Amino acid sequence: MKIKKDLYVKILEWAHNKDYFTEQELFNKFPKLTKQFYLDTFRGSTSNDNCLIGVYDDKKGSFYNSLTARGRSEYLKIKKKWWEKTWIQILFILGAIAGILGLFSLFG
Repeated sequence: MKIKKDLYVKILEWAHNKDYFTEQELFNKFPKLTKQFYLDTFRGSTSNDNCLIGVYDDKKGSFYNSLTARGRSEYLKIKKKWWEKTWIQILFILGAIAGILGLFSLFG
């Protein structure tokens, strides 16, 4: 399960940093990505509004993929959670340092 979660986050981050991409580029970049996981997790629906990665027609006979608004929102939620966890860890470290310095001042 951890591998799939890591892959999920990496794909969202990669797709967020690209304006558009093909499915072939996606599968080349992430060789552990299975077609079924891609379809179930990122496509999930025939409507681009309900999936994380949408497929768009370039009106020249080719198709490209891009994160949908929902996919960008999901990416931002993940990034926000990462920052919140990091911020809390920084506060704990600063608290521990302050506590240690306080102990040294009492006994020093």
